[in-house]
Amino acid sequence: MEIIIYLIVFFISTLILVKSADTLVESAEKIGLKIKLPYFFVGSVLIGFGTSLPALATSIFSVFKGFYSISVSNVVGSNITNILLIVGIPAFMFSIKIKKNIIKSELPFLLLSSLLPVLFFLNKKITLFEGLIFIISFISYIVYIYNEGKNSKFDQEVNCKCLIEIIKFVVSLIFLSISSKYTVESLIKISELLQIGVEVLTAILLALGTSLPELVTSFTILIKKKDQDMIVGNIIGSNVINMFLILGLSSLIAKEIKVNEVLLNLSVFLFFITLLFSFIILDKKVEKEEGFIFVILYLFYLVYLLFPNLT
Repeated sequence: MEIIIYLIVFFISTLILVKSADTLVESAEKIGLKIKLPYFFVGSVLIGFGTSLPALATSIFSVFKGFYSISVSNVVGSNITNILLIVGIPAFMFSIKIKKNIIKSELPFLLLSSLLPVLFFLNKKITLFEGLIFIISFISYIVYIYNEGKNSKFDQEVNCKCLIEIIKFVVSLIFLSISSKYTVESLIKISELLQIGVEVLTAILLALGTSLPELVTSFTILIKKKDQDMIVGNIIGSNVINMFLILGLSSLIAKEIKVNEVLLNLSVFLFFITLLFSFIILDKKVEKEEGFIFVILYLFYLVYLLFPNLT
């Protein structure tokens, strides 16, 4: 009975967490466009930041609680889920076409964001210095995207009642903080009751929970025949921000984060699938067969985490 209660708390708090992040970013987008921030910057960075916000909130709270492995497994698990499921399932169902040249502008940052963890995790820890490298990489990414979007124009009138949007922003931030607390605490309790490593549950449950809205968004874009670039662009932005900002801040707060063998192996797996993803989108599309491969790789990922003795 106790496990059921904590599972309910986890799913409700995760739902509130994701909804709060969505509302917060929606308000931030309207305010950003109203004060004439570049449209490309608002679209790429704010949406990418929005999809990273649940992971950021839960990771920072877990670091303050002393559960450092949650922060790392949250980021790595979310990034794996983003590529294999959020791109994989829609591509398997519909295929995804990419028109714009996001390859030149953002793909190098994505590759760097998956390479650095492998290099840093080799000594089984993330040091303060390595955390600073993550933060510097994050700032470089933001500056680059801002400069890329300087000349982008957005001529439509933005309907923004800024005082209301600011209130929504603050209220969403409060709900985000509260829900992240209950999400992390219930996850820790579930791992204790099931006697499963908290990093394993985080890489599966929390990563999947915070990625489900992006999966729904991806299907909406495909069904309504909207700009399919948003699917891949949002995933790239989210993965880059996840890795650079969340692990960077977590490392600065904790000073040093221990990394076990499971997280090292997952970081290598993330690098492998990021390379595969980068190679696949070079021809500016993700075919159904390629989406199927991603889904199969996700199932392999689940088997490795849940049944390590079989792999």
